[in-house]
Amino acid sequence: MSGWPGRFCGREFLAALVFVSLGVSGCLFLTVDPAPSLTLVQGTDQVELYNRSSSDLRIWAVTLDGAAPEIEEPGRIVPPDGFYRIRTDGLRSAMLSAAGRGSIEKRVALDVQLSDSASRSYLASFTLLVKMTSGAMTLKVERQSLRLAGAYRTAGQSPADSTPALSSGARAPISGPSRG
Repeated sequence: MSGWPGRFCGREFLAALVFVSLGVSGCLFLTVDPAPSLTLVQGTDQVELYNRSSSDLRIWAVTLDGAAPEIEEPGRIVPPDGFYRIRTDGLRSAMLSAAGRGSIEKRVALDVQLSDSASRSYLASFTLLVKMTSGAMTLKVERQSLRLAGAYRTAGQSPADSTPALSSGARAPISGPSRG
């Protein structure tokens, strides 16, 4: 097999076998774009969605605790290593009203509709544990998932019109492999 690279990864080896069986000399290098890598960072009256991916992400809509989605038109671009701030002051007010002078704990859903640079649409879902004690609110991410979703944008359609329904379908971890 002269003229072929000396090392192969599994996909390259499989592709090379296909080429050899077809009588084609050369090597096909397959690349797979990874899913977005996100981290949710808690703050005071806000959480920040951190883009750990190597390309831009576009945020289309955010839904917190079943409220009407906050829609970003034409979509907010979050560059690699950039943040998207999600205000939680409305949640804080509701929790404060419910807690009064005591304390209260509640699990809250946070859903973010986004797309990557290849225009693939995703739904990032988080379950937050919200605690209100003596007027101080703390947020903790209990669960997070990312799933490929249907396209959010079609001609004349806003992201809210095409919000994918949450299901118990297959979900992948929201963060991809760590970078070394």
